[in-house]
Amino acid sequence: MNHGTASSAELLAGALQDHDRAVIVGTPSFGKGVLQTTYPLGDEVAIKLTTARWYTPSGRSVQRPRTDGDGAIGNRIPALAPKIFHSNAGRPIPDASGILPDLTVRGVPRSDAERSLLAALGEDLGLFRVVLSDYAAEVRRTAPPKSELFRVTEEMRNQVYDRLLQIGVELPRPTFDNASGYMDDQLGYEISRAVFGPAVEVRRRALSDRQMQTAVRLLRQTRTQENLLALAAAERARGAIR
Repeated sequence: MNHGTASSAELLAGALQDHDRAVIVGTPSFGKGVLQTTYPLGDEVAIKLTTARWYTPSGRSVQRPRTDGDGAIGNRIPALAPKIFHSNAGRPIPDASGILPDLTVRGVPRSDAERSLLAALGEDLGLFRVVLSDYAAEVRRTAPPKSELFRVTEEMRNQVYDRLLQIGVELPRPTFDNASGYMDDQLGYEISRAVFGPAVEVRRRALSDRQMQTAVRLLRQTRTQENLLALAAAERARGAIR
């Protein structure tokens, strides 16, 4: 779960948490806990009203207050302070608006080299994606890898750089070379999808997904749901994962 987890996905995560059916791993969710209905009043005029609010089975509200609204952090009167709810097994679960994970695991932040590359591409980022896709399609036609565990080579990166220059994308060579790790990842994903299909691309992405790998590791260490919850609680208490 992360900041992009919203609406029905938050309700599902909250229900699993309330009933002790899963360890929620990741970062706090978006906090979309209301349903709004638009009523037309005339030409180009309408009114939008909140017509429903969503709660988890324990009664926690999913909605996150606006930063300047009542109940927002730093703007909470005692009556609006977060309440403590409990799961079926008695685990304390704070009502902090949105869903808080049982174990916080952040994604890998962008490196300085990656940020520099994306900044240099600027408005040409779309062209960059097209070049990657076209190159992956050519690899599929001419020299497809035999294993989904293939490695991206320096020659592949050089060919992509040459294609960028040919279509007029101005990209300093040092900036491109410094982001070789990012390029290897992106080329690996594109070629995997083109040659082996979307499922293989997902598997390749999962290998570098810190949250996914944490979930897999926890599952491999336990045999029961009760032990899994206890292991996540112990890791949270130790601050083992940031």
